[in-house]
Amino acid sequence: RTKVVVDMFESVILESSIIEVSELNSHPDYLQVKFVISDFDTNKNKVKLNRDTIEEWMSTLIGSPLLGKITKNFNKKEDFSSHEMKIISFKDEDGKKHRKAVFDTSAFGVFTDVAIEEIDNVECIVATARVWKRFENACKIIQDRAENLKSSWEIATEKYTMVKENGSPVKIIDLGRFIGHCCLGSSVPPAYDRTAVLDVASEQEDELNIALMEDLE
Repeated sequence: RTKVVVDMFESVILESSIIEVSELNSHPDYLQVKFVISDFDTNKNKVKLNRDTIEEWMSTLIGSPLLGKITKNFNKKEDFSSHEMKIISFKDEDGKKHRKAVFDTSAFGVFTDVAIEEIDNVECIVATARVWKRFENACKIIQDRAENLKSSWEIATEKYTMVKENGSPVKIIDLGRFIGHCCLGSSVPPAYDRTAVLDVASEQEDELNIALMEDLE
């Protein structure tokens, strides 16, 4: 999970996987790829999506880009890397300091639908993307790695709740919007069973989370 506070919104990134790459009734211009986006359990990094509110905003994934950056892996084969994200600081015209996230990835597809389905008796968000065949290298990597390709969604969080579960703080995302979904390289290790996590928390957010937990207590 990556958390980045930008203009009072927080970007959260979580890893997921492919369900299938459709070969039936194939379109001459794109691949159709179905992804597992997330379930509703608390992950090992103590964050989860609010099942009661997700249907109000999960449609923001439709029209969001499928992203990635192609590089060479340790075997010198073409593969995706990661979000290629960095945080930069800058000052506005009034001299006020700001921070923002910059991503060095490119879009090669778009999400066309999203739904909630049961996967192994667990409710999950699933979504289908069209990957344009003009991006031949990206399509080849997706097809070659369909069984083990991980992908990572990016959410701008607009509202969340902090609670305690078994004595530990847990963040529940109540409202947000999907801003992209990134294909990850084979060398990016999963950090927990269903999803892998990267974490770049800002000091501002750490202070906010502490204040929220103090309020709960």
